[in-house]
Amino acid sequence: MKLTQCILFYFAFGFLCLAGQNLFGQVYDGMTQPTFYRIMSANNIKGGTTLQLGRKWWIDKNKHFSTTVFYTYFLNKNQHAIESWNNLNLLNKKLYLLSRTGYNITSNNLWETFSVTYLLPYNMMLDLTWYNIYNNNEFFVNDELQVLFGIKLFNQIVLNGGYRVIGETPGPVFNLRFLLIDKFQWLQFRYVPNDRLFDIKLYIQFDKFKNDEKFSR
Repeated sequence: MKLTQCILFYFAFGFLCLAGQNLFGQVYDGMTQPTFYRIMSANNIKGGTTLQLGRKWWIDKNKHFSTTVFYTYFLNKNQHAIESWNNLNLLNKKLYLLSRTGYNITSNNLWETFSVTYLLPYNMMLDLTWYNIYNNNEFFVNDELQVLFGIKLFNQIVLNGGYRVIGETPGPVFNLRFLLIDKFQWLQFRYVPNDRLFDIKLYIQFDKFKNDEKFSR
């Protein structure tokens, strides 16, 4: 099974990279971390509550590569984690490759997640995310591969729907995002039927130096 997952991973990654070369428009998705600061609060019906604080740095002056360091606190488990989101944008910000490396300080667990995101014409997007490619000192154990299609409606609503291809409970996944103030502040609802999971996330993103030309996006 692990060999099959390895082959599928590289095939999916290559396909999305090639497809992205013919896309138009700019990526619109929260995980591309468009601002320097990010605050996220998440709650689900199973009692899980998470708080996340992040700060981004551009690595190159042309702004193709950035890294964002997050502190994450899992309130219900009383666990602390640090994460590094390493984001590479290509083709004039039409294609994003994102590596998310996390370390749970409390449980001494290291994990890795990889994503490819781009936007189709007419405010549509396609996202492929492989969660926990590496987890607890093993590859492809308790991992999940998820493919989502998204569309932005009325400039205030983003609807995502897709399928979990690999995981303990493969099946449909749905996200509904309401933009509260602008495209950087939103409230998101997620429903996973097979897991009987419903959660709510609040995202607040901002630039401390938004009026400084040096720090403009």
